[in-house]
Amino acid sequence: MSDEIDRILVKINRLLAIAEDPAASQNEADMAFARAQKLKNEYAIMDWQLHAQDRRNDPMVMLRVDLDSGPVDQYKTILAEVVGQGNRCRTFTYSHKATNGRRVYDAITFCGTRQDCETSRMVWLSMEVYRAMAWRKAAASNRRCKANAAYRNGFYKAFAERINERYQDLDRELIEEPSGSGRDLVLVRDRQLDAYMGSLHLSAPLRTRRMPMSKAAMRAGYAAGGRVGLGLKETDGGRGHYLEGCLG
Repeated sequence: MSDEIDRILVKINRLLAIAEDPAASQNEADMAFARAQKLKNEYAIMDWQLHAQDRRNDPMVMLRVDLDSGPVDQYKTILAEVVGQGNRCRTFTYSHKATNGRRVYDAITFCGTRQDCETSRMVWLSMEVYRAMAWRKAAASNRRCKANAAYRNGFYKAFAERINERYQDLDRELIEEPSGSGRDLVLVRDRQLDAYMGSLHLSAPLRTRRMPMSKAAMRAGYAAGGRVGLGLKETDGGRGHYLEGCLG
């Protein structure tokens, strides 16, 4: 089975090369990314079948990422939660109230196995870099739009919503996989995470504050969220190397 896993990783690399090739058409890139995501599920299932007992005993850890205070820190925590859940992690935030009453987010913490936390952190940071560049580019390409706070907010919100939809689609495919290994993987990890998060005695999540948003920006952000790679993991024999697939 390890040989088959190696072959899957080779295929993923080839598909990413196609998807990230500037000469490829949008349709070719979309098809390559879609196929790569399906291979990601195949890889996860085979890896689980090969190391099922070890995976059941993987310890849960916390991985904290400090945030720079800024106008989009709330949206960063939302995307981090989406990416974390998509990679079998949970998240919580550290925050405080500024003198003007505004909620300031200081850090995001990923909870899960070390491998899943590291994957989540890397994919999330890659997406944040992509999103920070993409919203300005999208605003500049539309003469009727301005690169202002309302445009940025709408783009950021819809981008995360589309990423969440795509991760949910992948999760359903994993659960419905015929051998049952995908469902086993999801259920075992969910039980581990539920028990771990319950032991932390965290306060209730904060409500997100309402902010002005551009509808045109939301359409652009949703489209951008459909194009960016979701992150494809490579263990390289358990040494912890990863393929990003996010910034093409």
